[in-house]
Amino acid sequence: EMICLNMEEKATRIEAWRSEQEIEERVKRDNRAALREEAALRFTDRLQKREMRLQEAEERLTERQGTLAELKRAQLAQRADKAAQRQQRVLEARIQMERDLKKHTAHTEEQLRKKDLQVEAFRERQREATMEKLQSAASPRTPSVGGGSGGGGTSSRAAATPRRIGGGTKAHDGVSGLEQPLLRCSLCEQQFSSLSGVTFLKAVAAQRATFGDDELLRWCERRGLLKMYESASLCVFCCQFFQDRWHEKESYT
Repeated sequence: EMICLNMEEKATRIEAWRSEQEIEERVKRDNRAALREEAALRFTDRLQKREMRLQEAEERLTERQGTLAELKRAQLAQRADKAAQRQQRVLEARIQMERDLKKHTAHTEEQLRKKDLQVEAFRERQREATMEKLQSAASPRTPSVGGGSGGGGTSSRAAATPRRIGGGTKAHDGVSGLEQPLLRCSLCEQQFSSLSGVTFLKAVAAQRATFGDDELLRWCERRGLLKMYESASLCVFCCQFFQDRWHEKESYT
């Protein structure tokens, strides 16, 4: 009997211990479930807050992008307006430059035409004067009779010329100060007491170039129109190159 009582008491204690263990396990499970539920609620709350922040950030980004796009469109429109204004100014300046160039070209052509007319008129006068000189030189001369006494046959003026004074001996080595200064022809560069023709320096340079010497022509081209249309004197022999050989035509008439 004692053994049976001990076994029953032992079984009772074991059963009580099992009941306590089950109760503790149930409490622990309930606590863990409550903790998991609280954690899930906190996670859900954090997730919602994060989603709200992301949405707000997206809205701000969209708004900022819209502002930037609008600003960029405004800048592009401003640049296009400035480019159009600049092109308009360039076009107006080009048109004005073309007008000025046409006006200047017309004025220059008019001046050159007037100059050509003046040169042609001057050449005609020079041609007539040269023909008169040649005709007078070709006509026979009558000796002049001196008016002095003593029958010398020479006038007092002829006797007083530098050729007469001093006889064969010259006191100043042939230079008395009364000689006429010699002039140099622009084409042949020979010296003469007088030059009967005149033309432009450009024409002389072009004629020299036909002879093989283009140095004067290049020199005139480097210095522009003022030097090209400078007057140049010619001798009677070189005038034939600029007057269409008028003396030969005259000989045929």
